[in-house]
Amino acid sequence: MATGANSNPRYRSLDGYRFIAASLVVLLHYQGEFDLHLGAATPVVTSLEVMVDFFFVLSGFVIAVTYGKAMATIADYGRFLQRRVARLFPLHLAVLSVFVALAFANNFGWLTANHVEALDFHALPANLLMLHAWGTVDHLSFNAGSWSISAEWLSYLLFPLLLVLSRRCSFAANLAAVIGAIAVFTLWRDATGTRAWYEATYDYGALRALPTFFLGVVLAGLFEATPCSLRCPWPVVHLVFVTALASLFLPLRVVTIGLLALVVLLAAIAERGNTSSFVSSRLFGRLGDASYAIYMIHGVPAIPIVFVLRKLGALGTPLAAGVAVVTYLAVLIAAWLIYTYFESPARRWLSGFGAREATVTPALALQAAS
Repeated sequence: MATGANSNPRYRSLDGYRFIAASLVVLLHYQGEFDLHLGAATPVVTSLEVMVDFFFVLSGFVIAVTYGKAMATIADYGRFLQRRVARLFPLHLAVLSVFVALAFANNFGWLTANHVEALDFHALPANLLMLHAWGTVDHLSFNAGSWSISAEWLSYLLFPLLLVLSRRCSFAANLAAVIGAIAVFTLWRDATGTRAWYEATYDYGALRALPTFFLGVVLAGLFEATPCSLRCPWPVVHLVFVTALASLFLPLRVVTIGLLALVVLLAAIAERGNTSSFVSSRLFGRLGDASYAIYMIHGVPAIPIVFVLRKLGALGTPLAAGVAVVTYLAVLIAAWLIYTYFESPARRWLSGFGAREATVTPALALQAAS
């Protein structure tokens, strides 16, 4: 557990779990793109989109722990949004630019895109403003995975309201609000004949994120209210995570999300007890730092590689599986370089703190990297 001058600790184990979640999302996407047939071996693989809901809970928890005590004025809110834009937007814009270039190349006939509908320029304004998970477009567009960034953006905009609600209501009432919001969203989607609530992406994925982000905020309040003497062994934390994955065999997604939320709370408690685990190690911490880039860029190298494999008729073969592993490793290296030499400098510049950010509020600069 790292600490900073403002006494807000950074729980590195949550970074480690964020890396694991990002890697599982890559596994989900690559098993489809490279035709790895993993879904036949274990249906869990085809349900790993739940890791995005894990991201939302993690984000709500980290944001509340970091900014919960510094959200008293409109100026505080403005600085909070400035930091969140500085965290999300540079890489989002950079990757979006790559897909815009692909769209131009497709329009001029220089290449033929596999998913032409994703390169629709009508969806570009919503993507630029990070509104493309708010029901503003009718399909996944450009960098498909970035819908979750759009969803988080709505949660950030509403964070002060969510924080006040979490503080003024009991834990039971807050939990009831989470379950009630999911129930209403589910009924609405059933009535409109759309996909299950936990499959929402462009089609109001922002509303999918709100209950789980709020759950993270609620858990942060519960965590801060628990005595520091409370301990949790790391094997228990990891067992709950494995149990959450195993629960994907059941058609009860709320149970899985509840178990993953419990992982967040228990991991913070375990690390607060000054005990260590592989997820809180320096290596996993660095991989956790790069997890946003892993999530955002993993689809880019897959596009030309899958194109070549398809031409060779190699999709679904052991060769494709090996290439997928190599691609993933290349993504890890690229993501770490992007975090170090692009994300971090861009965030410092946009935040407007410069050297003062590193000396006065390091915990804010680090902990907010969710």
